[in-house]
Amino acid sequence: MPERLLSGKVVIITGGAGGMGTVMALALLEDGARVAVVDKQEERLQAMARSAAGLADEGALATLAGDITHAEDCERAVRAALDRFGRVDALVNNAGQARAQGFAELDDGGWRDELDLKFFSILNPVRAFLPLLEAAAPAAVVCTNALLARRPEPALIATSAARAGTL
Repeated sequence: MPERLLSGKVVIITGGAGGMGTVMALALLEDGARVAVVDKQEERLQAMARSAAGLADEGALATLAGDITHAEDCERAVRAALDRFGRVDALVNNAGQARAQGFAELDDGGWRDELDLKFFSILNPVRAFLPLLEAAAPAAVVCTNALLARRPEPALIATSAARAGTL
């Protein structure tokens, strides 16, 4: 069997318990990576772990419940990843959702929530994992985004604006 490209590498995926995050986690596991998925939805984490069963060696997947818009949850994720894997080689910032509201319906609290999610879901994990990534060199930070960043939708105005701000 040929050596897998990511064999032994440790990858953290935020917002990884659904959609694109799960697809990435499963592909990374199949390619030999050890993966820690951080998500605030425990039920989705459990479902994601079930879908990964049999793809990799036992222990190659860690699921960590936490809200990465909170710095303390990111610090907890760092400690858990270190305890489990001893290192981190890559961080994939994938957390996010769409707020389906137009300009007229959106109050200041909605704007703040959307901006907090899009900005702090990148800032907090990068701050928390940066020392481990620097020690792992070469390392990688990948940030997913959406077409809304370049093609705003009026019905998703806050999401479009926040995503554009993360380009």
